[in-house]
Amino acid sequence: MGAHVDVFGLWFDEIAPSFIDDVLQLYPRDGFKVAFQTALAEVVRKKPHTATGTGLVDIGYRHVHGFESPDVCDLIDHAPFES
Repeated sequence: MGAHVDVFGLWFDEIAPSFIDDVLQLYPRDGFKVAFQTALAEVVRKKPHTATGTGLVDIGYRHVHGFESPDVCDLIDHAPFES
């Protein structure tokens, strides 16, 4: 839950505002959004296959020129199993 709050703001409203203020005093988010996306884009740039089926696909499409990823439905349909 903590990472989801920190990265995406999910469940933000379930945390006491005073606690959020205290945490941000100790750990300011200076440039976090850009730095985090930049770091993930570098992973996708170096190892694009690791993005398939994850949220890294979104990072790749937005931040990595020429990035392509197979559609998850196509991967499932073409898996080497009868059913």
